[in-house]
Amino acid sequence: MSRLPFPVVGVIAIAVFLAVAVTYYVSPVGGTVLGVVSAAGCALFAVPPLRSYVLRRPDDPQGARQRGIVGAMCGGAALLGIAAGVAVWQTRVRGARHAAENICPLLEEYHRTKGRYPQEIDELDPPPRLPSMSAPDFYARAPDGRSYSLKLREETGFTLRYHRYDSSTATWTEIE
Repeated sequence: MSRLPFPVVGVIAIAVFLAVAVTYYVSPVGGTVLGVVSAAGCALFAVPPLRSYVLRRPDDPQGARQRGIVGAMCGGAALLGIAAGVAVWQTRVRGARHAAENICPLLEEYHRTKGRYPQEIDELDPPPRLPSMSAPDFYARAPDGRSYSLKLREETGFTLRYHRYDSSTATWTEIE
């Protein structure tokens, strides 16, 4: 197998780390499994060209320098990939919060006409489309019927966090 030019190897390494990091964070459920499968697929693609540089003779000065550069590029790409993945995930959470907040005017209109908030979200006409990150108990009316809360479920491969909107304070809180 002929050797790929050194810059191509660096680009492949960067692409592998970015793909794995972004895939992990974009997956709404089971991000770890998807990240591992993606990493395995990317590794199968990247190993042959990287191997020709990593397995050079240790006494080859150019090989040692190139291994160091490839290692630095991989480390930088990993950090960049993690940052990009976090940014993508935070954008997704903000979008889900915004979608949930768009239901609030419908609930307020219901409250104005009936004097209470609905027992179930399905009582709204027409029933609203729920955000993609909705928790199973997305809507909960207070026992006195004068306020409500909305709940989103943020799940990655390692964490489970809830975001709760309280209508009485019009604020979001995170629950670990």
